Amino acid sequence: MSHHGGDINVGLDSLTSNVLEYEFENGRRYHGYKAGSYPLPNDEAEWERMDIKHHVFTLLCSGSLHLAPLVKPRIILDIGTGTGIWAIEMADQYPESAIIGTDLSPIQPTWLVCEASARYNRPVPHHDDYKAWFEEAGFQDVTQYVFKSPTNPWPKSKILKEAGKFQLLAHLEGIEGISLALMTRAMNWKPEEVSVLSARMRPELKDKSIHSYQPHLVVFGRKPGKA
Repeated sequence: MSHHGGDINVGLDSLTSNVLEYEFENGRRYHGYKAGSYPLPNDEAEWERMDIKHHVFTLLCSGSLHLAPLVKPRIILDIGTGTGIWAIEMADQYPESAIIGTDLSPIQPTWLVCEASARYNRPVPHHDDYKAWFEEAGFQDVTQYVFKSPTNPWPKSKILKEAGKFQLLAHLEGIEGISLALMTRAMNWKPEEVSVLSARMRPELKDKSIHSYQPHLVVFGRKPGKA
């Protein structure tokens, strides 16, 4: 989601109100924003169905995420992103591209804290920024390692699954503490609104059908003149 200039307050206000509210009917949960315009639910069972359909399409496309002849795309737009799984995998395949996912329901992994950090004048850096900062500071032979840390134990790899368990624990224990000051100071949220958002994020963080990860970095360099 991106905002420009004066539109930012409108976009953020809508996110804090009816976009985060849901309607319930016949035991299923539905979107609250423009309620009734989309007939399918947005609950956990629907997340599973959408990710299954994503897997079906990937199989039909011989493992490819797209058939369009893309060459270093600058911006990729995913309209109706659903759980965000295609957008996340495209971001993995095209790390230099800006990925924008839009949907009636904010059921994707929640990145609102990044928006709040930017408004608090403490933007979350891109993982490539650190190496550039080392080089700008005059360090030589700068080396960067990027480790993909899964956000929960979804991978098949034993090591990554173990890392995902602890990453999930860190998120569950820290999500409210990470969000509280940023959201109340930068976004003018009430503490109870942050608590509600944190509670809604926890099932998403635990959902192993969402194959997301965070980059963890190690960057080092040599001072000029040192062998």
